Amino acid sequence: MNDPAQQRIRIGDCTLDLHSAQLMRDGSPVHVRAKTFALLHHLVRNPCRVIGKDELFDVIWPDVTVTDDSLTQAVRELRLALGAAGAAALRTVPRRGYVLDLPPASPVAAGTAARPPVVVILPFAVTSPDPSDPPLADGMVEEITHATARYGQVRVIARHSAFQFRPDTTAAAKAATTLGAAYFVEGTARRIGGALHMSPALCETATGRQIWGETFRLSPDEFREVPSIIAHRIVSRVSLEVERGIRMVITGGGSDNLDAYQHFVAALSLMRQYGDGVNQRARRHLDEALQLDPAFALAHSYRGMAETLVHNYGASPRAVLETALEHAQRGLQIAPEEARCHWIVGQIRLYLRQHATAELHLRRALDLNPFDPDIIAQMGYLATMRGRPDEGVDWVQRAVALNPLHPPWYHSVLGIAYMQAGHYRDAIAFLQLLPRNTAWRHARIASCHAALGEVATAARHMAEAEAINPGWDAVAEFRQGLELEHAHDLERVLQDIGRAVDVWRATR
Repeated sequence: MNDPAQQRIRIGDCTLDLHSAQLMRDGSPVHVRAKTFALLHHLVRNPCRVIGKDELFDVIWPDVTVTDDSLTQAVRELRLALGAAGAAALRTVPRRGYVLDLPPASPVAAGTAARPPVVVILPFAVTSPDPSDPPLADGMVEEITHATARYGQVRVIARHSAFQFRPDTTAAAKAATTLGAAYFVEGTARRIGGALHMSPALCETATGRQIWGETFRLSPDEFREVPSIIAHRIVSRVSLEVERGIRMVITGGGSDNLDAYQHFVAALSLMRQYGDGVNQRARRHLDEALQLDPAFALAHSYRGMAETLVHNYGASPRAVLETALEHAQRGLQIAPEEARCHWIVGQIRLYLRQHATAELHLRRALDLNPFDPDIIAQMGYLATMRGRPDEGVDWVQRAVALNPLHPPWYHSVLGIAYMQAGHYRDAIAFLQLLPRNTAWRHARIASCHAALGEVATAARHMAEAEAINPGWDAVAEFRQGLELEHAHDLERVLQDIGRAVDVWRATR
């Protein structure tokens, strides 16, 4: 590699300069530890080849004996350093090692990006005094996000991350820069007469240049197709294609009834909250939506999900799960090409311990929408439950790259995956990030400390679990609620929890 161009390797929106031994983004160096840089250097020297852990230990720590945790930490630091566009190129191959998905030679001079461009669709500024308009506008922005991701030609930052930046608090270009997006969509929503008008604008982050803008009227008889049209405009402009060169993808599962859609939006907002009664209220909104539009596929599917939320997810009674599945399957029958319908059926099938069928539905959901981070993260949980925790971690890391300001349940999935992989320190670190102080959280952390032989700390966390839920039988609850496919995986978890319970009882 004497050619200077070949000394610079493009990884997403980063550049690795092998000559100066620096990782750069936007002309500024990205700090990485020496061992993490050694890992990156070896991976780019061996692109598209699965590199085993033993080889990486020999290269990075040639004269030192270290544990798997050291390598796991280096991989995690490297993914964070590479950012949203580059992290997905570094994959975990279960039971084999790691691979960096780059062409054998990918110099910057070649001028081609390794990954599709990243777009963020930000919440619109609502100028209407009608209190029902802000949630309606947010719902439409979320549908535009789903529709844009379905094309698979751009990587779309998730709604949860995008909605952390409201137009009245953060400039759109600054939000896009923070999220690592090359393009952003901002807009306004205002009521004129009896209809809400939405005016999106697609802009380039680096220059602020507006690439496209248009106004759409959300009248009750024509609002349903608006997200598909806007998504098509976004993908067409970002891809630098003439509009007719990209086939429009029509999203399914929606409603032609604006009142039903507003009930649906209210339900989703409640299902994303924590607190007494929120899921019951969401369920009532979904029932109202279905009364107004019995053919509203997504309302049927989310009605099934709401049923599981009300009754504690996978610990729900079987009769509840079967009722939930009936709702979700009804949605899927109406809209078989809607990724979210497959995702929800897959979740409920997992709760029913129908692991293989659940995976088929989640993989179909990813075929239909390859850049939906919630589906990607759920795939990580499923892989973990099927005995593939290393793969589970990899899936969730991909989701984090698309949703860097992700909801807390991503931490839970990562914590469980690391726990099942035997990386107890990492599991504890992620489980401690969960905002809700639940008995389950303390019991999981206690079991990790018990597995590490830290009995005093394990006893303290079990005492916390008992204080939150007096008389709680942790072993029985985990036996009922864990969706692990293989008995030996379940028994290992129950053994660690049982050990934590025993040491707690001994201190009483």
